Amino acid sequence: MPVYCIWGEHDKVVELNSVEANIFKRIPTTQLYVISKAGHLPNMEQTRIFNDIVFDKIIRNKNLEASAAYTFKKNSVN
Repeated sequence: MPVYCIWGEHDKVVELNSVEANIFKRIPTTQLYVISKAGHLPNMEQTRIFNDIVFDKIIRNKNLEASAAYTFKKNSVN
């Protein structure tokens, strides 16, 4: 089962460096999307970008490239 995480680059509640240091160890198949100019609530702070990721990439499985608005990361071991 695929696991997707969408994170705000500037999240101060659960900081991105902590997520990156742990998520791939705990769930190696995770696909992490990091939204620029967003904090702890990327779905509210950058709604269009969040929805683009959820609907176009995850649900419709379109091959979206990372942009200035967000980056895509996956486990480099897999």
